[in-house]
Amino acid sequence: MSRFLRAATHAGKTGVGFNVEIVLHKLTCSDPTAKETELVYPIITRGSHKVKGQPAPILSSHEVHWVEETLSFHCTMYRTKQQTFQAKPFTVDVVKAENDTLVCSFEVDLANYTSEKNHGSNSYSLVVQPKKALGNASLMMSLATSLDTERSVTASSTTASRTLHDNDTRDVSESTAESPPKRGSANIVASRRITFQMPAEESHAIAESEPDEEDRPSTAQFAAQAMKYDQTIKELQAKIEATNEAQRRSTDEIQLWRVKYDELEATHTTTLEELREVKEKKAKAEKEVVLRRTELQTAMESSSRVNVVQLERIRQLTSLNEELRGKVAELQLVVEKQMAAPSSPLRHVASWSEGVGAIKPVDADLEKYQAGPVEPSNTVAGELVRLQADKKNLEEKVATLQREFETLENQLFERSSELQHLLELHSRCNQTISAKAAELAQAQEEIQRLESQYGAGGGNRREQDGESDNDELVAMLQRNLEEVQEDLAAMQTKNSQLRDAKAKVEAELCKRLAEIKRAKSDNSMLNPSQYEELNVKIREQADRIRELQNQLESTQMELTKAQESKTDQVRNVLNAHFPTQVQMEALQSVRQTSTAPPSSPAVDSEVGYLKQQVRELKDQRDRIQDELNEKSLEFQQALDMHVRMQRDGVQQLNDVEAQLEAQGHRLVILQAQMKCLEDEKTTWMNDKQALERVIEEKTMQEKASIALAQVNEEVVQARIDESNAVFKAELMSLKSDLEVTADENEHLKAEIKALSAKSSFEHSDASALRSQIQDLKNEVQHLQYELSEKIAEMDEWTRKHDANQVESEIQIALEAKSSECSSVTQKLKACEEELQELKQRLQSQEDAKNDEMEKLLQERTDEWMTAKDELAKCAWELEQMKAQRAQELAEKEQVEKDESPDVRQVQVEFKFAKDQLTSCELELETLKVVNQQLETKVQDLEAKISTTKSSEECLDQIKKENEYFQTELVETKVKLAQLQEKHDDLTSEHKKIEKEWLMLKIQSAEAALKAAKKK
Repeated sequence: MSRFLRAATHAGKTGVGFNVEIVLHKLTCSDPTAKETELVYPIITRGSHKVKGQPAPILSSHEVHWVEETLSFHCTMYRTKQQTFQAKPFTVDVVKAENDTLVCSFEVDLANYTSEKNHGSNSYSLVVQPKKALGNASLMMSLATSLDTERSVTASSTTASRTLHDNDTRDVSESTAESPPKRGSANIVASRRITFQMPAEESHAIAESEPDEEDRPSTAQFAAQAMKYDQTIKELQAKIEATNEAQRRSTDEIQLWRVKYDELEATHTTTLEELREVKEKKAKAEKEVVLRRTELQTAMESSSRVNVVQLERIRQLTSLNEELRGKVAELQLVVEKQMAAPSSPLRHVASWSEGVGAIKPVDADLEKYQAGPVEPSNTVAGELVRLQADKKNLEEKVATLQREFETLENQLFERSSELQHLLELHSRCNQTISAKAAELAQAQEEIQRLESQYGAGGGNRREQDGESDNDELVAMLQRNLEEVQEDLAAMQTKNSQLRDAKAKVEAELCKRLAEIKRAKSDNSMLNPSQYEELNVKIREQADRIRELQNQLESTQMELTKAQESKTDQVRNVLNAHFPTQVQMEALQSVRQTSTAPPSSPAVDSEVGYLKQQVRELKDQRDRIQDELNEKSLEFQQALDMHVRMQRDGVQQLNDVEAQLEAQGHRLVILQAQMKCLEDEKTTWMNDKQALERVIEEKTMQEKASIALAQVNEEVVQARIDESNAVFKAELMSLKSDLEVTADENEHLKAEIKALSAKSSFEHSDASALRSQIQDLKNEVQHLQYELSEKIAEMDEWTRKHDANQVESEIQIALEAKSSECSSVTQKLKACEEELQELKQRLQSQEDAKNDEMEKLLQERTDEWMTAKDELAKCAWELEQMKAQRAQELAEKEQVEKDESPDVRQVQVEFKFAKDQLTSCELELETLKVVNQQLETKVQDLEAKISTTKSSEECLDQIKKENEYFQTELVETKVKLAQLQEKHDDLTSEHKKIEKEWLMLKIQSAEAALKAAKKK
């Protein structure tokens, strides 16, 4: 009705086409659910036409900004009596992009913004309030309209022309659902007939000539109208036959669908059976996995019992490795210290140690000695082989370390011998310097004494010995001075060399002292072997210091003896040349000569000669005195230099003695520590002997356990091989089954694709049938209008003429139509019954499938629950192991405070338990790997089951399509019911027409009787 009302409002009006462009600018919305940076997009709807815009984000100010978002559509406007346009609303909906929920909606009427001014082009800026929103909102937009010059402007006199020019398909869809109007009175039908067949002017002329009832149509016109009526009836019959054929096709298609449905049902049952078989196989595999897990646990327990001795051996090897690491670290520290020492002061010492090999770098060997992580092995034999290889490697490393340690000890001994040689040289140089100084002092004293004696009795000595003795004395003194100067120069060079050597020795002593301090600080962490090495080194150092002290005492004794011998030699020489006592006889003769009076001139001549000799001797004495003064100055300078050198040597000796005293004090402390260490060593040795006894007992047990381990390994390996073979066979069978199921699934997918293609083709056929039905409806409506017109004409014609013949023809046509309608109703009833049966069958099949799916889901949930329970048990066991480990660590920390042999035994047991725990963890990791592999296999099976589910989804899709076709059938049923209603209306009208014909017959009979009576 709305379509006809709209057509009535548009009757006689001219449609004007407009192109509408809308530009969106800004949207403000206070929706509390709108989130920041959430995307929204606009949709403009007019009728069934929709135009979608680009998405834009919501800002923090609850605003949405569009940049030149332009949306356009076409619209046809119709004028009213006031020459304005009729209302034509459109809506702007803002929708969230995430879940397609409506944010707000705006409605705008185009009639307020369209006009033909300015050649139909207008533009407006609007702020629109919402029609429906979650909060207050507003929309800023621009609207521009322009005339559509490409389409011709036409008048809409009929409903068909109006529907052609109006693009509002919503009106068409609404009009199809409504039933045609009922037949009205004769005048209304006549007016409809005239307006439907003729233009407006002719209809107006006929309407004016209608009241003239005397002008009746001729028989030729009536025959032409009857022919037209027959043609229309034939066309209707052809259309009814076409509809019957279409219905037959639909029934054939329904049968085909039934056959396809049966085939799909059969395939579904086969897939369900295959799924059941797969589930049974899966249950068997899980049972076998549980059995294998129990077997592995038993094997692990047996292997853990057998591997106790092996773990103890591993612990010993690890302790040896740690000791070797400590030694290597100490050697590395020594090498680093030697490398860090400056090269310039040690250059001379290195020249003394020519021929000694260079120190090898330790970093390369340290990289070899680093122990790698223990890789888990599958069998005990593999672990034994690996442990033996590790033992060999460790023994080789220990041998290399011992060789390097021996080379380092040899180098240290050579350096110590060189240092001892330097100390001896230094002591000898000091002794020679002191001896030379003593000799110079004695020579100076003798010279002074000789000068005094020479002054007293110089004349007599010259007279007796002569000038030769004086010359020999001066030459001897000069030679002594030259020797002393040469000795002083040599001693100065030796002193400088000794100072350098002393500095180097002090540096080495400082390093040794630092090492001793470090050893003292780390003595609590040393091993018994290291204690023994330190004891040996300390004893060697003490022996060397004692030897040095003995050498110093012997050199001092030798120096004193040498000094005494040198003084005796110098005294003898001086006594030989300058006798200290004058003979008493010579003195008495001199005195006598001096007291006796001169006797003669010969005596005077002798006196003069003696005086002359005395003067010459005085001159010689003066020269000798000058030379002695010069020599004494030179001696004084040499003595000063010697005193300075002696002072420096004494100071150096004092420093060395202080250092020796400090080292002696440190040696006393170290000896006390060594006594304590020896006591501890005795305790360690006792413990070691006890441990060796225990080890001997364990070796006996180890031999027995090795034999048992070999037997257990063979048994376990055989079991594992058997289980692996069975498992591989089952996996191969499962793989073959899965391949078969995959092929079947692919076949099903191909069939489903073919069915979907056929369904799409049939859907297109159904759409074509819908369009044909729509055309038939329109034609039926037109035929109804024509029938109403024909009935009106027949009424008029029957009033004027006797219509017995026409009545008979109409009666025959009506009977044919009634028979056809009855046949159509019977066919419709049969189709309804078949559809009802299909519905019942589909419902039963759906119920059965739903029950089966529920059972499958319940079974899968049960399986997952069992798997979760097993995982929970494993997690609980791991937590218990961790708690035990933490408890054992706490007990270890408490026990480490005490250092008794019982505590050490507890530590050994704790290490053994720790090794057992590591082995258990490794086994748990292997079990986890096996569990992960099984989980992957289960996932693969589930994926393949999901592929079967995909086939079920295809079946669901087919079901949905079937439901869609069922809805289409229901709609066709509704339409058929409407047609049935129309048929009932036509039958009622036919009955009315029959009654009217009877009334007309009665009236005609009465008129005939009246006319006969009048005659």
